[in-house]
Amino acid sequence: MSKATPSIQSGTTPSPQETRSGYSANCPNRTDDIVMYDVPEPIQVTGIEAYKETWKLFFDHNAAGSDRFRLSDVQIVASDDVAYAHGLLTIGGGDAHCRLTLGLRRTDGEWKVTHEHHSIPIKLD
Repeated sequence: MSKATPSIQSGTTPSPQETRSGYSANCPNRTDDIVMYDVPEPIQVTGIEAYKETWKLFFDHNAAGSDRFRLSDVQIVASDDVAYAHGLLTIGGGDAHCRLTLGLRRTDGEWKVTHEHHSIPIKLD
């Protein structure tokens, strides 16, 4: 990847302490003012502390393992300081699938996620 292209990495397995307190291991690459739209409520989460809290719910309902997150069909578009990425995310070994979109900003030479959006398609009859 070029210097202008952020890397996309899936999360790591947290320690038991991180599981109880939120997924702080995943937050260093998030901005303090991150906005996330997630599948479970609430419809919008704003700020790093609220973002960390969402991981508690996730870990309460998803078993640990090396295949907790699998990304596929990832596409990245980047300029010098702004980028977006989108792809498909498989959660928990294959039972749950969703779409993932990330908005990123480069500040002081580091790429940080400013917006994270998960969605699951529903069939409308």
